[in-house]
Amino acid sequence: MISRSAEYAIRSMILLAGAGDRWLLNREIARELSLPPQFLTKILSTLAREGLLMSQRGKGGGFRLARPAEGITLLDVVDPFDRTLLRGGCLLGRTVCSGSKPCMLHSLWAPVQQILRESLAGTTLAGLTRTPQGKRSLARRRASAAKREGCPLAASDEAQAVLARERSTPDRP
Repeated sequence: MISRSAEYAIRSMILLAGAGDRWLLNREIARELSLPPQFLTKILSTLAREGLLMSQRGKGGGFRLARPAEGITLLDVVDPFDRTLLRGGCLLGRTVCSGSKPCMLHSLWAPVQQILRESLAGTTLAGLTRTPQGKRSLARRRASAAKREGCPLAASDEAQAVLARERSTPDRP
């Protein structure tokens, strides 16, 4: 129902939400999610232009969320890639398709489109960084494992902040 670009954007944003304030490189995200790096670069650049991501070049750079995960909905993430799909575009590509001049699919598509918009708008990245069972996000589990194994990355301020947040946040059912 959504484009491949939108799918990759969602997957990347969920990973970045789980990483907290840590900067992630394009190649790290691509490797973690098994996505094509060149294609992912375009997607992350679009998300940065839209104000959803911050990007920083050079050592210690990469990408991270531009605002808290609680304030970013899936609609924010999908919209830059599938604007026509989400903003009343005609499935048949007609320039005029409305209740007064509907195409043959309008009565079928309009309610589906509305439900999709509402569902995406009602889902935040923060809500997706926890599993339905209330378990910690993948990024948080990895940060904890890295710390236990003595990984230098786990000693970083960002990793420590993720762990501190995890300890202070009760599991949600």
